[in-house]
Amino acid sequence: MLYQETVSVTKMQEPSFDDGDTKVLRQESPTHKISFIERNDQEHYSPDMPGVPSVCCRTTEDPYEIQQAGFYVRYLAEGAANVVFTIHKWTEKVTHRKPLVFVSGFRRERLYGRGMFIGKVLRISKGHAKTGSCQEIMDGFEKNIRPLFASPSDSTTSNSGSDSKKVAPYNYRAHLMNYEPITLTKDVVEELTNEIDEQSSRHENLSIPIMEQTGILLPDMTSQPKESVTIEIKPKWLQQSPNAPRDAYRCRTCALETSRSAKDKKPTYICPLQLLTGNATLIQPYIRRKVVKAVAGFRELQPTSNQIDLITNRITKYLTTGHGHTLLQHLRHTQIQLDPKGIRERDVHKNADPTFEANLQLAMTMRDCSMYIKAAYSDHYMDTSDLDSDAEIECKLGDLDSKSPEKLDDWDKKEKGLINGAWYTRIDPDLERLHHEECLVSAGWKKYVPHHW
Repeated sequence: MLYQETVSVTKMQEPSFDDGDTKVLRQESPTHKISFIERNDQEHYSPDMPGVPSVCCRTTEDPYEIQQAGFYVRYLAEGAANVVFTIHKWTEKVTHRKPLVFVSGFRRERLYGRGMFIGKVLRISKGHAKTGSCQEIMDGFEKNIRPLFASPSDSTTSNSGSDSKKVAPYNYRAHLMNYEPITLTKDVVEELTNEIDEQSSRHENLSIPIMEQTGILLPDMTSQPKESVTIEIKPKWLQQSPNAPRDAYRCRTCALETSRSAKDKKPTYICPLQLLTGNATLIQPYIRRKVVKAVAGFRELQPTSNQIDLITNRITKYLTTGHGHTLLQHLRHTQIQLDPKGIRERDVHKNADPTFEANLQLAMTMRDCSMYIKAAYSDHYMDTSDLDSDAEIECKLGDLDSKSPEKLDDWDKKEKGLINGAWYTRIDPDLERLHHEECLVSAGWKKYVPHHW
């Protein structure tokens, strides 16, 4: 429960006191009574208003609030459905934005210390018709997504020669991000849309309504010079499409990317089936390109070539023999379990199986998620290359928003287009990729049926 005592005084009564992880500073504001709260385990929902976020973000002109808790946001990135902002301590050098604060309480008078939120990012929905609201996303995450990452209830037995020992089940939920709902006032939403207009390179007409709405706080997994390097990987379809032709020359992801590269879109991906093999020779060049791109903005703080090699090797080991490989296998298993028939069989099975479409939506969520892999980047990390491959690496899954049923027809149309366009089966020298970039299915044809090639 949040500390709820509110005191109105004309001068500072107590400089501060500690109550566990909670720090409260008391001082009268020119406009209203304030409790200043700083703690790391605050409740996410108001106990007297179930489902309503207990924390709100609003603008402020109060000098005390600005000094103690003021912050501003910067545009970080955006996808098809959401925009993400980083959170920074307020400074007078920021002249084009209004100071923001996090508060709670019926009158939004309890003030949160900004230190609780530095190191997190704020995500808001673009408001597109086929995407859910932040509240719907959070509800879907807790109800549908989190259960997919439950660990086995019992430990397993590992045999080594004549010895056997109990092995604790792997904690898949350690890779899930903590979703924290935040109410955004109308003024804050307007500030965010202004930041998007000034910083976004997409120049699309957004339909974000200027009204109070809910945003989501997530861990900040961005790269930090001299501290860490983060790369993003989209695993995509970790198994062949159930609807692919039997003589398919490409997997589902490579078929789609080939259709795009035929339209002069340069592919910048790795075949998901190759990613699953654990073949470091094929995976390492892809990881190195990702690392080099991630540190490109470090400027004078860029790591040396040798340090980039060490970071690349550590992430490669994580994905080929470490917990990253374990996570990829789990994602693949989940995709197969949820979608054994494929979108093209929807009309056949949806009436007989009432869960068919819902499971298909979850399978597509698993295929669209992102792996954010953060590798420590410091002198200590660089000097300990003999550590276990998972040491100093953090991996979180993002983009786990439940898919809207309105997208089912779009997925069906896309799959039909890949099949009818022969993108699964077309063999064309102009569409071939380099050896270390080629599809695992194509590689199999060349190796085992050379006369066909």
